[in-house]
This record gives sequence, C-alpha cells and structure tokens, in this order.
Amino acid sequence: MDDCRLALELGSDYVGVVVEVERSPRSVSVEQAEKIFSAFPNRAVLLTWGAPLDWLTDTVGRLKPAAIQLTGEETPDYLGELKTKTGCPVWKSVHLPPAGEEGEDLQNVMGKIGQYRAAGCELIILDTSNKKAGLYGGTGLQSDWSFAAAVVKNSPLPIFLAGGINPENVVQAVRQVQPKGVDLASGVEEKKRKKSREKLTWFFDRLKSVEAAS
Repeated sequence: MDDCRLALELGSDYVGVVVEVERSPRSVSVEQAEKIFSAFPNRAVLLTWGAPLDWLTDTVGRLKPAAIQLTGEETPDYLGELKTKTGCPVWKSVHLPPAGEEGEDLQNVMGKIGQYRAAGCELIILDTSNKKAGLYGGTGLQSDWSFAAAVVKNSPLPIFLAGGINPENVVQAVRQVQPKGVDLASGVEEKKRKKSREKLTWFFDRLKSVEAAS
C-alpha cells in the first residue's frame, strides 16, 4: 500500500498489482488487493498470469481495476472473451528474450500484436522473459532495445517498455525505444516487495528530465 502511494505521489500514472500469481514473489491475495484497489480507484492495474477466465471475471468485478494486464501466454480469443465479459480495458504483455539471445523476428511479433488488437487489446507491454527460470516479467533483464524500437515504430497499439529498467538507464530506454510509457518493478526495489524511496525519486527525476527536453 505504501509503495503504491509513494509511486503515485512521485508521478506514476498507474500502479500494477500482481494478484494470485503463485510464481511471482510480488503476488498478493484478492483480499489484500481489495484494500489497494479501493484506496487508489482508476489508478491500479490488475496483473495476472494464466488465470481461469471465470475466476478472473469475478475478480475484476470485485476489484474494479483501471485495466487488466495479462502477463502470460493468454490467447487473443481469451483476451476478447475477457473484455466482452468485463468491459474493462485489457493490456497484454508480449515477451522478448534477453538481449543477446535469439528470439522471434519482427514479423512474428507484429503478427501477435495485430491479433491482440483485433481481439480488443488496448495497450502492449514489451517485457523480458527468462524461460530458463520460468519467469515472464519481473526478471530484471533487458531485451534488445533496438528490436523493441522497431516494434514501437511499427505497432498499431501504444507500447509500454518493461524489463531491466532502472534510474540509471531510463533515459537511454526512452530515447532509444520511444515507448508510450515505461513499466518497472525490480529496478526501484531495495528488496523484493519493497520499493526504495531514493531509487523511485531518482527514477522520476530522470524521467521528467527526458520529458522536459522533448
């Protein structure tokens, strides 16, 4: 709760809340999430991974998030049905490999984004996977930002960039990739589940310097 309040006070548009994702060390229960979502209406985004559609539909009704971020391997059909049932904006994470590892070509990634857009997706988050560790986001690893820039340039949907972003590299990330926004967690933590006021302040100061120069 305190981390969410701090991030919003410093300049964040949204806070992401990981709900009932067993593999995530940042996950909270629905009951814990209810307190956060009620405290920050229209500012909290529900992050989920591979959740059963009926459970997620019920959870959206309880939490009333600003948006739903699907962080797993959910299909366009799943996304479309979720949006139809809830009426809530749906965002989708698209995972790229860490920089230096072979991944999909641009055409394949753009094809995925096109399918999600047709299903009703409103925003894409480019994140970095670590499949060896079974992680899809929250890895602290950067993708190939040159490739990410090409995705942003060609995407029919707005793009947020995630993966390995921190106060030291956020200026480079924004200038090189030119995303609509940036999404981060581990880059401003002092330990798991606990944000650093110093790092968050430094991050937003750096981010605002880029915005002022543009």
